[in-house]
Amino acid sequence: MPSEALNRARSLHAPISADAAVAERTGQLTDRTAQALLDAKLFAQMLPVKAGGLGASRAEFFEVIEEVACADGSAGWCLSACSMSHALLHRALPEAGRREVLEGPPSAVWASLIPCARSEPADGGFVVSGQFAWGSGSSFSDWVIVAEPLTEREDGQWSRAYVVPKAEVDIDHDSWNPMGLKATASVSYQIDGAFVPEHRTFEYPFVQGERPGWVSTYGAALLNQAGLTAFAAGVATRALAELVERAP
Repeated sequence: MPSEALNRARSLHAPISADAAVAERTGQLTDRTAQALLDAKLFAQMLPVKAGGLGASRAEFFEVIEEVACADGSAGWCLSACSMSHALLHRALPEAGRREVLEGPPSAVWASLIPCARSEPADGGFVVSGQFAWGSGSSFSDWVIVAEPLTEREDGQWSRAYVVPKAEVDIDHDSWNPMGLKATASVSYQIDGAFVPEHRTFEYPFVQGERPGWVSTYGAALLNQAGLTAFAAGVATRALAELVERAP
């Protein structure tokens, strides 16, 4: 039986597909597509139901990304990346941070876990700056996760993540102009002296080691790797269907 998340994704196939060409031309998902994904809670699909998500398993996550990517590759790509961000924040943020970022009206979060940020301690938090790239999902997200390298510890490399409102991010809209995935809006962007309260930060290792869960660079990357594999499967399914339809 299809999961609730997959049923919701299937119900959006037609409108997302209809908007795909416009999204590619304009360099961002259409408002209709982004809002439909938000309203369906697909960015929060892997959060528990009691936390406002859909309780999707990793296998169900794969199916959802594949379905959306079959409608529009860029939408599937963004859904994978931003779902990873949601799941990571649910596990890693302090309770006050989860309330501020994840509760309330549906929202999306994009991320760069490549540790390029720098910070200065401030009363109650940090002042964060840095230059970043690969902002997939930035066109419709409200928040971004950026990371700073910390001094190496006995069990390896650690980083500190900061969750920054989009309003405090300077986006270079001309930095992303590929063919085929233009609507992912995987732009470069800059943060210059944004204050981030401590409840919107967390520290995490590069490799999970013996700790439970997957709050690590490697664990988050593995989840998005599964999602991008599903993206490729969805795009290939759509390409094959269109080839068969056009065959003499």
